Amino acid sequence: MNKGRSSFMSKRRLHQKIVFGFLAAILILGLLGSSITWIAPSNVPQTGQEAPPAPTAEELAEKSKANPQDVGLLKELAVAYSSEGQSDMAVLTYEKAVSLSPDSEDLKTGLAGSYVSAQQYDKAEKMLPGLISANPNNKEAHYYYGHTLVAKKDYAGAMAEFEKYVTLAGENDPNTARVKSLIETLKPLVKQ
Repeated sequence: MNKGRSSFMSKRRLHQKIVFGFLAAILILGLLGSSITWIAPSNVPQTGQEAPPAPTAEELAEKSKANPQDVGLLKELAVAYSSEGQSDMAVLTYEKAVSLSPDSEDLKTGLAGSYVSAQQYDKAEKMLPGLISANPNNKEAHYYYGHTLVAKKDYAGAMAEFEKYVTLAGENDPNTARVKSLIETLKPLVKQ
């Protein structure tokens, strides 16, 4: 009879771990998913004055048709696609910009962020270690790599990347508090 009870208890513990893991994953993905866009590069000046409304992706796409080799315009278009929630179009636009300017760290970082937003984690995982290796101080690359590692269920690695972001960004960075909350969310999963 004792054997039956221990079997029941071990099944129950296993069930609890599965349920906890599933709920934690859902919560983390929701939190991380909502936080990806806030770190995307912005074209809005930080002067305190109200800036004119940014052109829409549709308007920028029209401009880009007239000058398809303009890397700056392509970057602006990719940022607009990202801010409008069109991750797949942002990926395509960044890929085109990177093909025209393959040495641009800024464009490659934007492309990696677009891969994460579009949930193309395998592509992001191939790109981000190289960006970080070339510039260990690229805080956005660490941030995007953290998201990629969460998607791959490497919670300890993700925490390390988010902690590196916090170190590089500093306490005065407006995104530091949000990244710290991501770290706190991951802590229980690393201990499992």
